Amino acid sequence: MNISFSIFKNIGISILIFFCIFQSSSAFAEIDMDSKILELQSLLKNSTPDYKKSVFSYLISQINTRLLDNPNIKNIWEVIYFKSELKNLYSDISWWVANSLVWFSDSLMITFIHWENHTSKIQSLKDKIILSNNVFLFRSKQDLTLSEIQEITKNIKEINPKIIIFIDQEGWEIYRYIDFPSTLELQTILDSFFIQVRLQSMTSESQDIFRKLFDTQKLYYFPSLQQLWRSYDLISDTGSKKHFLECAAYIRMKSLKQAWINSYGLILDLDYGNPVISWYDRSFSSDIQNYKNFIDALTLSAEINEIIIYGKHYPGHWDGEIDSHKWILDISSFPEYTQKNLDLFDYFL
Repeated sequence: MNISFSIFKNIGISILIFFCIFQSSSAFAEIDMDSKILELQSLLKNSTPDYKKSVFSYLISQINTRLLDNPNIKNIWEVIYFKSELKNLYSDISWWVANSLVWFSDSLMITFIHWENHTSKIQSLKDKIILSNNVFLFRSKQDLTLSEIQEITKNIKEINPKIIIFIDQEGWEIYRYIDFPSTLELQTILDSFFIQVRLQSMTSESQDIFRKLFDTQKLYYFPSLQQLWRSYDLISDTGSKKHFLECAAYIRMKSLKQAWINSYGLILDLDYGNPVISWYDRSFSSDIQNYKNFIDALTLSAEINEIIIYGKHYPGHWDGEIDSHKWILDISSFPEYTQKNLDLFDYFL
């Protein structure tokens, strides 16, 4: 696409600053990407749809080029966030909003900002929510509180009770809101009959391991899958291992239900060292049978709490450096691993 330099005169100095910083690979943390997006929206407010598309397409292509040239750029997730917001704007420019909304035929994706007027935003999208089957919730860089996510989901459900609410709330470093802002939320779940009857059937050693992991005085976010695995692996008694997974799964599903969330995205990548999986403790195990045991526990609690579980990332990441969120993953180079992950997905389904 041929875009002359004059385009930048209309976009404004903010984008030029963005590219300068991108090239220098520094100081991204000091830039508020949300304000840059809003500034870009404002600058293009009176432009034609074709012109807006040209701008967004050009900026996205420039980001892709720079990422390929320098994949180790500092604060890469800030860059990816900025790119995703540009793609959102490109996806639907026929009507202009400043609330990071993407409209798909029967689904919505909405980004919420910490402490903004969520009720007002949701009411402005009322017609879209009524017509939608699903809504995907995202948050800006700052975490939402539990009360905020409850307010958001409650207001959406009041408009459309049948809508299915999706959110990426894996645990630990991958989350959109705080699971347990005080001891009360977690303790209420721990006191439930489901948890108590299983704890009583576990050995004293395994009870101690469980309580150490789910410490109401220390835990604010649900543990990562790898943290679950490390505790699970310390338990020697077979029956206690099963009950440990069932209790952990119940806490995850119940905490989602208390936030009016209808879904949970389970990572089904076997742990073979891929950075996007292993560095963030996102895989439960490299052993397929252990993963199946975890799936069994999750399925039970999902049915009890009426939560939809979906698996990701088909067909797995293996031990390479490729991140399927950003690049195409060639699975032909590791057929043995791919088959294992396909077997795991098959069992999950």
